[in-house]
Amino acid sequence: MTGALASAGLIKALEPDAKGRRWEKSRDVMMHALRHLYASMMINGGVGVYTLADRLGHADPAFTLRKYVHRVVGAGSKVRIAVRSAYTRAA
Repeated sequence: MTGALASAGLIKALEPDAKGRRWEKSRDVMMHALRHLYASMMINGGVGVYTLADRLGHADPAFTLRKYVHRVVGAGSKVRIAVRSAYTRAA
């Protein structure tokens, strides 16, 4: 999202050559909210953390996990289904 804002000339890269991108703050809070919504939808849709981190411009996928992992809808039931499935196949 920030890359798109920079491409549109709405914000500037603060450290264009640094690993991990840094941008000036967006003047539009709604764009940041849309970024969080996008990330949450991708996690809930099963997109891998490495792919999502790349799309969001995060140099470290752990940063992506720290920001968005709490937003996984139904995570508990997904774990139960996976464990039940593993034990069913083993039996």
